[in-house]
Amino acid sequence: MQTQDFTLELGDLDVKTQNYRGHSVEEVAKMATDKLISISNEAPAPIRAQAHAFKEACKKVVAYYMQEAVNNHM
Repeated sequence: MQTQDFTLELGDLDVKTQNYRGHSVEEVAKMATDKLISISNEAPAPIRAQAHAFKEACKKVVAYYMQEAVNNHM
């Protein structure tokens, strides 16, 4: 009988908490875009600026549709 080693890596783990309330739509949208889009500090300045603008636009889109989901839930 042959066996193989099994390894598992979780990667980076991030925990965000709030006192006495849940996360707002904007906070969750930021968490989502931070997870989806990363921007290198070593990228040329114009590329970094464009990437930050894109990330901010994505965050607004995610927040909008999350708010729509909340408004239409029922």
